[in-house]
Amino acid sequence: MGLKIGVLSVYICITLFLYLSPLLMNSPCVTTVIPRKPLLVGHRGAQQLAPENTMSAFVTSAKYSVYGFESDVQISADGVPFLLHDKSLERTTNVEEVFPDRASDDPSTFNISDLKKLDAGSWYVTTDPFRNVDSLSETTKNWYSNQTIPKYTDWLEYAAQENKIVLFDLHQPPENHTYHETWIELVVNLTLTSSLPQHLVWWLPGSNRDEVMEAAPGFVQVSGGYEWFYNLDKLNKQYDEINNDQIQSLEKKNVSTNIYIVNSKWLFSLYWCIELPTVTTGACHELEKMEEPMWHLSPDVYLIVWITIDVVSAIIIVIIFFIQRHRYSEHHVAETISLASVSEQFNQESASTVKEKFRALLTRLRHRHLDHVPEVIGMHSPRRPKSSKRDEKLVLAPNENPEDQSISRDESHASINTADLPNGEISTDESLESLPQMNHTEIRVELS
Repeated sequence: MGLKIGVLSVYICITLFLYLSPLLMNSPCVTTVIPRKPLLVGHRGAQQLAPENTMSAFVTSAKYSVYGFESDVQISADGVPFLLHDKSLERTTNVEEVFPDRASDDPSTFNISDLKKLDAGSWYVTTDPFRNVDSLSETTKNWYSNQTIPKYTDWLEYAAQENKIVLFDLHQPPENHTYHETWIELVVNLTLTSSLPQHLVWWLPGSNRDEVMEAAPGFVQVSGGYEWFYNLDKLNKQYDEINNDQIQSLEKKNVSTNIYIVNSKWLFSLYWCIELPTVTTGACHELEKMEEPMWHLSPDVYLIVWITIDVVSAIIIVIIFFIQRHRYSEHHVAETISLASVSEQFNQESASTVKEKFRALLTRLRHRHLDHVPEVIGMHSPRRPKSSKRDEKLVLAPNENPEDQSISRDESHASINTADLPNGEISTDESLESLPQMNHTEIRVELS
């Protein structure tokens, strides 16, 4: 009983915790007012719709009203910045065909003229990384297949044309590179001489930031770390590197956060609810269509839903409890009836067996002279006078062979009188049908 009470108590505590846990939750999507939708920054252009880091990708993303373009910038051997993410050209170009001996070389070891010879778009049509090439027209496929690696300056001019912000990682060239030491200065100067306004440049590289801020005070200073001593404007973090509380805490310090890479609608909905200003995404075509978060509830509706679910689940639990209890009772009764039937059957079989054995014993005694009865019951003394009586008990085990019955002294349950029977006949004071139903039937024999 104690164990049952303990288990029941634990179950009740867990159930109450689950029922009351919504009181402990603070979901940003439970609000009366839907915040402003986060602005989209195209990750490497429209990464899921076109070959990444090509002009076709940025042109495609612009069609979905992105707020800006995100990319990666490297510097060629002759000092020309270009757009490429990987540390080799193998994945996104046909370098193995054009320069088979240099396929795995660092891209910054190539001159810009060599880089422009490479096909930077056919890989997308051939490999179909996002399973959407079949939906493209032949014109679009041909357009993708004729893409080359863009220059950084060409990218800036297109962003200026579309009035988009630019956000990029800048890769430092290897040590033996001509611009290994002056890579920041080179890119800053090219950016300042472009037609893109400074406020549309989200400057992410952390090296030489003091010099950058002095040379280009209009750049929006963005960091991938926590460089508070630079009085940064924005923080650029991966979605699993920062939580909602930290984002809101930074907002109070006038530091906004851009999260990357947000491709799923449910994750975008979460950042929408916490009023995140911008996200970087490769799925601009999907997120641009959303008119509100995937799920959004007012506090009153949330309360109603919560209480309704609790009440319904409680009713279901009670119903299951009574059903199980009823099933257990029926099962217990069935087991009791079954055991009673087995017991009754066993008693009937035992009585039948005893009767058969008793008949066999009577047959044996009839074929023996009464003088030999004491020997039958294990007594080897001569026959006593008739007036002298002695009680002996025969114990017949129901499952034993009548020919091998053992005989012992004990209390009697049925009697056989042989004193007054003629010719040694034996009878009982009880009929065979009235013999007791028990595991062993005991028979007292009175000898004269």
